[in-house]
Amino acid sequence: MLKIKRTSLIKVLFSNCLVLYVEIHALPCYNNTKYVFRGVITMSAITAKEIRDKFLNFFQKKDHLLIENASIIPKNDPTLLFINSGMAPIKRFFTGEERPKSPRLCNIQPCIRTIDIDEIGDKHHLTSFQMLGSWSINDYFKEKAIALAYEFLTDYLKIPKDKLYATVFSGDSDMGLDEDIEAKEYWEKAGMPKEHIVSCGKDDNFWGPTSETGPCGPCTEVFYDTGKGKEYVLGGEFDTKERYIEIWNAGVFMQLNKNSDGTYSRLEFTSVDTGAGLERLAMVLNGYESVYETDMLAPIKEKIENSIQEKKGEIGLSQRQIRILTDHLRTISLILSEKVKPSNEGRGYIPRKLIRKCIMIVMTSRLNDFNFDEIIEFVVDKYSELYPNFKECKKLILSEFAKESCQFKKVLEKGLEILNEIKSKTSKISGEQAFELVTTYGVPFDIIMDYASNSGMKVDEGEFKDKLERHKEISKKSDVNSQNEKNIDLEKFNIFPPTIFKGYEDNETKASILNILVNGDKQTDNLKIGDKLAVILDCTCMYAESGGQVADEGFIINGENKIRIYDVKKTKKDVFVHLGILESGDGNLKLKEKVLVKIDTERRKMLANNHSAVHLLQSALREIFGKDIHQCGSKVEQKILRFDFNYDKNIEENDLFRIEKTVNAYIRENIEQKTEIKSL
Repeated sequence: MLKIKRTSLIKVLFSNCLVLYVEIHALPCYNNTKYVFRGVITMSAITAKEIRDKFLNFFQKKDHLLIENASIIPKNDPTLLFINSGMAPIKRFFTGEERPKSPRLCNIQPCIRTIDIDEIGDKHHLTSFQMLGSWSINDYFKEKAIALAYEFLTDYLKIPKDKLYATVFSGDSDMGLDEDIEAKEYWEKAGMPKEHIVSCGKDDNFWGPTSETGPCGPCTEVFYDTGKGKEYVLGGEFDTKERYIEIWNAGVFMQLNKNSDGTYSRLEFTSVDTGAGLERLAMVLNGYESVYETDMLAPIKEKIENSIQEKKGEIGLSQRQIRILTDHLRTISLILSEKVKPSNEGRGYIPRKLIRKCIMIVMTSRLNDFNFDEIIEFVVDKYSELYPNFKECKKLILSEFAKESCQFKKVLEKGLEILNEIKSKTSKISGEQAFELVTTYGVPFDIIMDYASNSGMKVDEGEFKDKLERHKEISKKSDVNSQNEKNIDLEKFNIFPPTIFKGYEDNETKASILNILVNGDKQTDNLKIGDKLAVILDCTCMYAESGGQVADEGFIINGENKIRIYDVKKTKKDVFVHLGILESGDGNLKLKEKVLVKIDTERRKMLANNHSAVHLLQSALREIFGKDIHQCGSKVEQKILRFDFNYDKNIEENDLFRIEKTVNAYIRENIEQKTEIKSL
């Protein structure tokens, strides 16, 4: 009989084959002879496509309907900038707003998450990834979901059972929720050893909702034991940073609804949402050290490394920086392929932030000739089968990246010059210096923080935030147009019903006085000539400043009393506040008294012309420069108009002539004007 003393294993990856060199040392047997057996075992590395196919085949055999994946841009969901989970595009099924074709569904969904953006560059965090998802909607629940997960991982993917651990929700007294004992019991029933089931808090094992309110519930996650780091002992620390890597959220158990007051109530029906990151699963199944060794990311990483070596003869970036570039350039390409352009707010801020991070990395490493176009073109060509928009939008992706990087390089060059000068003198960036870099030179604060982190420096964030707040307060004060407006808190008028607006039909109307304030806060019915007034009426024909158009001017008249209105503001609840001065009369105006409201019709006509001109101008710009032109803002006044729009090239003199000619041609058509009030 052969008794094994120890084995040694060396792992090398050649092409698509995993080669294991095995050395087995046996204990002395007959005649005290020692035996050493050496040999090579060759295993095929599993590709991302093979994992995808296995996943879909398994769940389709279990009666799950395969559904199409959605765009990364959410539809009719203002709570998300990007699709961040497989469940997000089908959220309506979980709320009961819509019924799915089948109660059991599966697919593979591209996702974008930036919540862990500071972790990018480690072994397994990514901003974009492929999510393997399966769902049960008002069908099976915890027991079946856990059994399916264990079967798929152990039977289909052949992961050794002793390598798997599961976490369950430990409960939370603040939330008023108990421990998920059921999930524990079902894992044991499926075959998971009790000592491999770990109870964790809400941060790890309670999911959702995707916004402030909505469906949510406890979840159970599956981890793979890499064998490196501190081993878990029942009740002890569960090391998810190094040793245990999450490979699957095997069940978000949708059984609760988070209400607007922060409490939780039971949903009318229960559902299960599962999700596994394809890149992370491929990392574990192939025994890789990071997701960047998988066939989903390794080609990009190698392309970047080769590009740097060709130019410098050696790699001039750290492994973390190369990983960040690998992740960010794939994500940037994906976002730009959906025609989301870099901008300072909303969805467009994400590609802007990622592009700037990439530029920051190469410029601080003095790789000023780094060819981003070459890498992006490679990404687009290599992954066009996985992301169909890549082929169609290749030129757009390259041009948008080039424009954004060109603009930011100019900002960063001056910013880096100043930062390097600070670094040569001290290890701390003061709040004053950071504030000047942001407000004077346009260097984003997160870029300053990145520079400091990479240079071993500190930033006085507290001082920076204080200066920024003071700057905002000064800006607010300088934006107030009159002393009267400074003293008026518009929102206190929300106690009145919304003002009925008749200005689309009438230039004058009769109304009742609901409230009059003198100099912002004093209420009286004994007014004096020259008093500055804020008047609330039950209805009005005067337009309140909105949508870039300034307010109407005119008069409120009651007998000899005449109030000249110079501005009209509107509260969030549509109460119109008429700001004016008592010009004549005895000032004897009482609440509920009838008045005549008259607008300055000549001024209104000029405003209307300029308002129409804004729309004609936009139409002309789109006709001349393309349908991607869209309005970013406007200001419509009596004698001038301003129109803000997105365009990345200079408007030449001959372009101005074409625009003017096109707008005038529209005007000469003399199209009939109609007014229709419709619901949204």
